[in-house]
Amino acid sequence: MVGQGILEEHQRRRRIRRVVSDRMNPFVAMEDQEFIARFRLRKDTMHDLIQEIQDELLVTQDRKGVPIPPHLQRCSLL
Repeated sequence: MVGQGILEEHQRRRRIRRVVSDRMNPFVAMEDQEFIARFRLRKDTMHDLIQEIQDELLVTQDRKGVPIPPHLQRCSLL
């Protein structure tokens, strides 16, 4: 019986879905050196590239219906 209770608790916890919303803006949150280490580009270069491709990107939502902020979408793309 104890094993059954543990199994039920495990299944209950598995059903709880969490949306992780660490959606920091790397242009604001990161220092210049950290930004370069992460994206291999300077902030101003990244900004220029984003401006070049901005019209090609669509504002989409992931499969859970949580919008992906444009700055993360673009940084991920590059």
